[in-house]
Amino acid sequence: PYTALVTADWTMVNEHLAAIYPSDYPAGATGWRRARYTDGRPAVGVLATNGFYWRYSSTQANANRGRANAVSRIFTCRDYLDAVIEGNRELNLLDEAAVSDALRTDAACVSCHASIDPLAAYFWGFYNHFNFSPAEQSHYHAERELDWRVYTGVGPGYYGSPGGTLADLGRHLAADPAFIECAVQRTFEQLVARPVTLADTEALTAHREVFLSEGLRLRALVESVVRDPAYAPPADAAADPADDPRASAPRLLSAAQLRSSLADATGYVFEAEGLDVLAADLYGLRSLAGGLSPARDRERVVSPTSTAVLAQLRLAEAAADYAVHADLADLGRARLLPPEGLGLGPDDPAFAAHLVRLHLRLHGQRVAPDGPEILALSALFSEILRVTDEPRVAWAGMLTAMLRDPAFFIY
Repeated sequence: PYTALVTADWTMVNEHLAAIYPSDYPAGATGWRRARYTDGRPAVGVLATNGFYWRYSSTQANANRGRANAVSRIFTCRDYLDAVIEGNRELNLLDEAAVSDALRTDAACVSCHASIDPLAAYFWGFYNHFNFSPAEQSHYHAERELDWRVYTGVGPGYYGSPGGTLADLGRHLAADPAFIECAVQRTFEQLVARPVTLADTEALTAHREVFLSEGLRLRALVESVVRDPAYAPPADAAADPADDPRASAPRLLSAAQLRSSLADATGYVFEAEGLDVLAADLYGLRSLAGGLSPARDRERVVSPTSTAVLAQLRLAEAAADYAVHADLADLGRARLLPPEGLGLGPDDPAFAAHLVRLHLRLHGQRVAPDGPEILALSALFSEILRVTDEPRVAWAGMLTAMLRDPAFFIY
């Protein structure tokens, strides 16, 4: 069930993480395996993973409050930074003692800190004194769990319910109705690719009931959402949401979806020196191709950007060329070329029939053999063939056009 996300006593580790994480990963094993940490950290699912706290770090002065808000925002959809607060404009923010006093006495400060400070007190076991130290970064520090006594004086708790260790936070989260409601909201927003509105309340309630009735299995929630008219409108719905509320707005493939779609259609995966380029930001293209960088993890790209269009162009060229070479090497298992290989051309009726199949395969569209789409592709193929006199290049060029078509990366 979904609650295992914050209550499980296991994690997933591969041989690379096992080299730096203290876990019971089997010696000599490879690949992702279920494992348990061995450094005394509480059993609390993803909240016990080092990666979460590397992503959401903390300074001593912040006292884990940023981490607390990350947990609140991600798992319960309560973002403290969205609160409108009229603070004391006379407060000297450079005076540490004055700020500390205000957090306990100023009504505007207390309105948030009364709940976020107890939440932040759970995370001291992951606090690092030396961020450049591998031992600091990779291990849990149980001896620091009570450091809240020194830095804030506020003990662990969850909206009025006291706690002790991080495991208590996992149990509190799993029991909070907002944990389930937030999962429904985020799943809906991710799949429909837009923020929820009040008009979605009835639908969200229905999806939540399915989620609950199916034992909080995420698969059931996803299935429920993709059956929603907001995701998959009825066949008789208008194309434009402005004309028919049952219609859905077009959605862009994310960088991850673009990668998997190209790999499935052509077998091509863009890698450089072993790096999956569409799955990385610093040395890859995930952000430029329409994904999200760590600094923008609260946003989703919903319209094409210039860099995404350029990345799609280059990926289409590379994937089409790869597909032609790979298919020619084994026509019996060809993905995009016809069984006849390069011998099939626009003068053959089977050529148009094959393009019809490609349209359905790559664009999800049913078109007629004599439709404008087929005629345009045939003309493109013929022109490339006339200029190059190379059927292989003509097929690669035509497939590039199909993979560049907005119908491939907008759904």
